Order: sequence, then structure tokens, then C-alpha cells
Amino acid sequence: MHKIIIIATAIGLSFSGLVFAQSKYELGTKLSPAEISALGNLKSFSVSSGTSSASAVAAANQNDPTRKISAAGSISARQATYRIVSASSGGGGYVIDDRGQVGKCDGVVLISGIATDLAKKAFDPYQASIVSVKVYDNLKIVSATFSNLAEAANARNELATKLTGATVSLPVIFDVPQLH
Repeated sequence: MHKIIIIATAIGLSFSGLVFAQSKYELGTKLSPAEISALGNLKSFSVSSGTSSASAVAAANQNDPTRKISAAGSISARQATYRIVSASSGGGGYVIDDRGQVGKCDGVVLISGIATDLAKKAFDPYQASIVSVKVYDNLKIVSATFSNLAEAANARNELATKLTGATVSLPVIFDVPQLH
């Protein structure tokens, strides 16, 4: 019985490795303009960020030189554009940011900072494109996984302007988490 579990685990790990290997990209890799143009015409989506509390996690790179700081110390609005390199079922995929860096976005929009029942209700207009909604009451966070990245980005941008006092994000990661 234990041999079957070990074999099944080995097969599962090898398939997950194949999926990652097929992408040909590693998180955080910076592609040259020539490499990006060789990919051809890619679908893209944009996420706006600004001085409000409804900022995109994609703009969480606090050292981002493309963000301008005013004399008063506030950060001015910026639009981040991501090109989709490879999409996966369930709405996520590999993306390239406007600096050529490879990241991964799971197509999950997170809402925090408001009551979870209000956050969950805010996703109602997007039900046709949502795969799943999860409520984390103890953390006061609601997450919705969208069927594709463009719809997730549009929902994130709309919700960020509508939900006063909420933090609305569409996480994009550029590093593989490491255990220490």
C-alpha cells in the first residue's frame, strides 16, 4: 500500500515539474526586449494603482522607480501592464511586467479591510467569470478566483474604485517562496 502512495506521489511531482518546465520561464527572470518581441503578440491586462488604500499588489514593489513621489510624500497613480505568456486553466498564468520580469498571477482578487459579508457581496456582479469564492472570516479577507486574468484585472480595478476603505489586490509574484 505504501509503495502505491509513493509511486502516485512521484508521478504527481513529475507532472507538476513538467508543467513548470513547459513554461520555459522562471519567476523573476528578466527578459530582454528581443526575447519579448520573439514571443509575438501577447494578450495583456492592466492594473491601476494609486494613492488610495485600494492598491494593486502588483505595485507593492515599493522600490519601483517608475512610481513618482510628490513633494508631500504621496505616491502618484501608475498603471502596470502585464502581458500573458502562458495561461492555465483556472484563470492563472505566467506574465511579463512592463520591465520584462517574469511573474505568476493566479487570477485571484483579494478584498480586505471591510466586513467579509460586504466583500463577498461585492463579487456578485462578476459571478459569471468567477470560478470560486473563499471567505476567511478570521483574517477578514475574501478571495475570488476568476476564469481568466483579464477579467480578474477588470474586476480588481472596478472594485478598487467602488469599495471605500477596502484594500483590493490582484497578487503577482516574482519570486519562488523559499523555506529557511
